[in-house]
Formats: sequence, structure tokens, C-alpha cells
Amino acid sequence: MYAVIRSGGKQYRVAPGETIEVELLEGQIGGQVTFEDVVAVRTDDKKMLAGAATANAKVTGKIVKQVSGPKVKVLKFKTGGQYKIQRGHRQGYTAVKVGYIHVCLRFPTWRLIRAGGHPQRDATRRDKGSASSGSAGRWSPAEAF
Repeated sequence: MYAVIRSGGKQYRVAPGETIEVELLEGQIGGQVTFEDVVAVRTDDKKMLAGAATANAKVTGKIVKQVSGPKVKVLKFKTGGQYKIQRGHRQGYTAVKVGYIHVCLRFPTWRLIRAGGHPQRDATRRDKGSASSGSAGRWSPAEAF
């Protein structure tokens, strides 16, 4: 199982037990961190969940270390004059060990899929539609959830 999360304007593919370096996050070493912006989840039974199916998904992990990256030197220079500006920058990173990927499906996945001839879904629609309302087996959003 793996998930694609968004942190610091970038996307990362993470799996339980991996250590990833993301842009600097607030927190102490050993503290818990939760990534709630999950873009996609690949389950153990080879199903890819994305969009509305990952609305309740989250990835939890533990902060392993706070570290500064390598120094980047920026030099602005123009010939023919005495113009030279040199600056340095070190980006801060947080190393996070991924613990769990939580996927909470409140509804069966076949209800999240729209039209396509699913036999179980079609049988459910016919039963509910003919008995409860006079919609002749048509599906309505109120019945799905």
C-alpha cells in the first residue's frame, strides 16, 4: 500500500515504514505529524483511490530529525563595473518516518462509482426505486448515501 501526499507545494509517494524529507514543518523531534492532503491511495488489493474517495484519508508519521540542506550560493555579477552580489541559502527540511495510511471509506466503493453497469449497484437501484418512490428505478443522490 502506498499514498501520494501533498506537503509544501510538492507531492510525495509514501509507504508505511519509509522516511521522507519534506520542507520544514513545525514540531519537535519524536512528535507526531499528520498529512491530511492525500491525493491518491493504492490499496493492497491493487485498487487506486483518488478524488472523493480520499477525502477522509490521512497519513501519520513521526518526526525523525530537523535538518538544513546543502548550501546554495547565488552570485549576481556584471562585467565592466563593480557590481557583484553573493548570497547563500540553506533550506530547512524535516525527516518524517511514515507510520500509517488511514483510509476511511464511509460508503461501499461501488456507490462512489458513477454509471457503468455494475450488477450489484443496478439491482439495489431497482429495488429502492420501485418500492420507495415512483422514479421507476432511477438513481438519486439521496439514496446513495
